[in-house]
Amino acid sequence: YSVDVTTTPPYDGPITFDIAVTEANHVLDITVAPSHEGVAYTWNIMDKATFELWGSDVAEAVQAYIDSEVEDYLYWGDISSPSEYYEWYSDAGTVNSQFECMANQDYIIFAAKWNEECKIEGEVEYVWVKTEGVEASDNKITLSVSDADQGSFRVDITTTNNDPYVVLAEPASWCGWADMTDQEIYQYVMDNYGTWFITDYICQGDVENARFTGLDPDTEYTVVAFGYEAGVMTTSVVKTSISTTAGGSPEECTFDFDIIETTSTTAY
Repeated sequence: YSVDVTTTPPYDGPITFDIAVTEANHVLDITVAPSHEGVAYTWNIMDKATFELWGSDVAEAVQAYIDSEVEDYLYWGDISSPSEYYEWYSDAGTVNSQFECMANQDYIIFAAKWNEECKIEGEVEYVWVKTEGVEASDNKITLSVSDADQGSFRVDITTTNNDPYVVLAEPASWCGWADMTDQEIYQYVMDNYGTWFITDYICQGDVENARFTGLDPDTEYTVVAFGYEAGVMTTSVVKTSISTTAGGSPEECTFDFDIIETTSTTAY
């Protein structure tokens, strides 16, 4: 016994999206649900300043952004054709994602059906969200530096609560922090570290017997610490300075060797 069955073709019509966004502790929880499963689409999030670089019309701005991304990937050899970008950044079902956002910022979350040439098909659906602000912190940060050698120094920090803060060190002749106002230091950090790289320098609570390493010998360093959360400076800046010791003469270096164990081919 046999029976013929014909499957239905994949849906190829327009799709719509339900985009839901909630925020907690400066993290956006984003859900993008398409009206039809199995249809390739792309979605993304960008802040208002980035969006405005691409224009004021949402559909045109989204397409311009995608085109620029594809061109960059092609230029750097990350992809050999737009279809590879399409494969990487296509979704076909409901997506749930989290995004660490900056405080008091406008973000656009968009979604649209597209094709293998990375061209939008149909309407771009989107929502705008404004993130929560950050209150000033009453954290009192005390910064102490000591025990410098040719390439490092010790840093100890005490705090009065667990609010996040950053601590950074740069050569004094390079950064100029010693003569800057708090706002100037903050702007320097944002310009040179940005909101992504600054996360590597965020601390919470006390720090004991840590070391800044990989430094230059015989160099004065300025060390700063200030409260920081979601792109906002939340306390005044605490700063101090310390100098690394001069490097020794290579000709005066000596080495001691202690052979503990030997075999026919190795020595330890």
